[in-house]
Amino acid sequence: MNFRRIIIIDLASLGMGEASDANRYDSIGADTIGHLDEQFADRLRLPALESLGFGNIRWDHELTTIPMVEHPKGFYGKMHAQVKTSHASSTLREMFDYSEPLRVVSIFNNLARQGFSNVLISRFVNYLESQDVCKQVQCASDDVSFVEVLYNLKKVEEGIIYNQVPELAIAARQNNASAYASRLMVVDKQIQLLMDTMLDTDLLMVTASFAKDIAIDKPTTREYLPIILYTKHYQEGHSLGIRRTLGDVATTIMDNFTSPMSKSDFKHSLLHELDR
Repeated sequence: MNFRRIIIIDLASLGMGEASDANRYDSIGADTIGHLDEQFADRLRLPALESLGFGNIRWDHELTTIPMVEHPKGFYGKMHAQVKTSHASSTLREMFDYSEPLRVVSIFNNLARQGFSNVLISRFVNYLESQDVCKQVQCASDDVSFVEVLYNLKKVEEGIIYNQVPELAIAARQNNASAYASRLMVVDKQIQLLMDTMLDTDLLMVTASFAKDIAIDKPTTREYLPIILYTKHYQEGHSLGIRRTLGDVATTIMDNFTSPMSKSDFKHSLLHELDR
């Protein structure tokens, strides 16, 4: 089915463990969520993400605080970046840009040309600020960002609402593990509220555009990144496996809102996985 609105929650900085090419980026042993799980085993609780299958992504290295669930509400997996740099803006481009015959554009340009709404909620991020076809909402608070998501759900009939949660990345870059864990639990509650508010015609995508393990003194770390899809249309989800590019996010959005020129255009769309 096609969805009228896609809501993207970008937990920027939340990595799922070192990627297969971590050695090329000085990221051996990087594991953002794993190190949080070890350090805050006594208090880290994420019931909304747990119910969506977040813990199931780590079936091969289970988390204590976010266990696997037998009947996940979401479709869950992890993604491997292809871009040859770990800079946060580069992974954002991989997630949302695509090539037209004469230029590289973002999916936001394409959707705007078709008359769909684009709402971008984030702190100041150069790549996002350059998307002048979008409604831009700057905020430095996780709570305010979700208030904006819920507000725009009342206004947007068709299109995408993207929220890059700001305080997680700030805590990560300040190497403040305690603040990071606390913010993640607050965000989890907001995700549950969003799930309760969504309509049957909405699709929620929870992901992360980059990773930053607080245990490693680097601006970003090369890790697998989470991808979770949730819709009330399905009672139970399943594994999406390992996606070989962050571009599957853009492909999924384009597949939902546009008609393919050929059958192969959107062959990596995650929408194909929902009925598998």
